[in-house]
Amino acid sequence: MRFAGEAPKVEKRSKMQTLHKILTGEVQFKNKALVKECNVELVFGAGWKQELTSYSASLPAAEKEVLSRQVARLALTRYTTRELAEFAANGSAHVDAAAAASNVAKGTKLLATKGEAEFTRVAQEEGALANWSNDAVAKYIASVKSAKAAK
Repeated sequence: MRFAGEAPKVEKRSKMQTLHKILTGEVQFKNKALVKECNVELVFGAGWKQELTSYSASLPAAEKEVLSRQVARLALTRYTTRELAEFAANGSAHVDAAAAASNVAKGTKLLATKGEAEFTRVAQEEGALANWSNDAVAKYIASVKSAKAAK
């Protein structure tokens, strides 16, 4: 007969250990949900990147390199297949910069055709749909206005 005190202890993984296992493919999300940045943020919270960075500081170099590669891959899930085909021509490391340049170019065209009030309204609406902070929307609007002024 075995007593409760003799049961083997089950190690409870931390939140970031679980994320590490998900990113390396050892475990899956419940219901086999896709490993996408939006799903990671939904489950692990908006500060998951900072938490994972501090967690990975204690990892061996080889594991840390694999984890950082997987996080870089995860970042690409923000884009559609069409956007990746359009923006990844110079390699996946340049996707964010190409996407930002494309957004500024589209914003500049909208600003020139519709005017400042309409552009600002559309930028704020789109920023809300994309879960951008008010600060990110303001920076985008400022970058579009400065790009238009530079032309």
